[in-house]
Amino acid sequence: MSYTTNASGEVLGLYYKTQESPLNYMDEHSERVGDKLILGYLSDEVMPLNPLEDWAGMGSITDTHQSEALEALALTPSGDRDLRRAYEYPETIRPVWVISASQNEEFRKFCQGRGLKPESEDDDEQSKFYLSQAAEAWVDPTIDAFAFDFTDIVLEEVFDELRGQGVIGDPDAVLLDVYEHSGKSYSVSGEGMSCPWDTSRGGAIWRPDDVASTEIERRAKVYAFGKMSETTESCRAYFTFVFDNGVEIGPYEVWHEAFLATQEAVGERTSDAKSLKQGRERAAIEVARGAAEVYTDFVNGCIYVVNVEVHRALTESDDPTETDLEDAFNEDQLFGQQVAESELQKEFNRIVKEEKDSLAAKVRH
Repeated sequence: MSYTTNASGEVLGLYYKTQESPLNYMDEHSERVGDKLILGYLSDEVMPLNPLEDWAGMGSITDTHQSEALEALALTPSGDRDLRRAYEYPETIRPVWVISASQNEEFRKFCQGRGLKPESEDDDEQSKFYLSQAAEAWVDPTIDAFAFDFTDIVLEEVFDELRGQGVIGDPDAVLLDVYEHSGKSYSVSGEGMSCPWDTSRGGAIWRPDDVASTEIERRAKVYAFGKMSETTESCRAYFTFVFDNGVEIGPYEVWHEAFLATQEAVGERTSDAKSLKQGRERAAIEVARGAAEVYTDFVNGCIYVVNVEVHRALTESDDPTETDLEDAFNEDQLFGQQVAESELQKEFNRIVKEEKDSLAAKVRH
């Protein structure tokens, strides 16, 4: 038989054995209620699910050296923006190039070198003149619009616009860093562990599945006005929504409650296209961050089972092989030590309260 003690080392009682093998490096919980012993502990998940394969809404994580990942971000093999993708949309480039050319000193000197100069010194008239010259230059077969140095800046602008619209690449794809040293850790690029030797910047990419895309869409309408902030205190997470104007809602212990409160505060307010794009980026990063954290726990084997057992307290004279287990609660597939320990504490407290309430009811009768 085994025995359990309280925080002061006082023996609470004897029991035969637990259903699973408690992790000896994790805190265990025990309390005696009447003739019952309540034991709470974590054990290893022996058949963990792969969250990226078995759960909807987690998306996918792939190495950035793979062509699928490069395609999602519209990047070259060296990790740069593949500006050639923008060449496929000349009608999108044209208005941006014409306006940029008309204001650019390089193009104005080009015009002047060909003897094309505005007659007026008025700024507005000069702008109109060079705007007209830029429009003609774009369609002139003798002029290579892409030979100008400023065109690279135009292509970058058009590239970002097209990717944001989802025309090229995946606008919700998020670049991840990969840290490898006695384990492996995935994080949103720039947010996680940084080491010049062990961290691969942009080493992986996260892409949403259909469920994750729907969730990003839902959050984007709210995140157009601000973003969620998470803080940790005494091993508990708290969520506060911070509007772009500095106003805060929260903190809440549950993310969903913080989001619903913010959603209600936003109400029917609408945002412009720029703010909505920013909101979608914030939402995609948040969903990707959650997936990266869960997948990191998976690849490192940090998946646990919560066990809370109710035993009949034994004495030295009891048969040591007698079954004393009266009830048991198990919750599996918990990813991450902090999540598992928090869930264990919650369920242990719940069952202890139920046993105390039951004992009090018996005493009254």
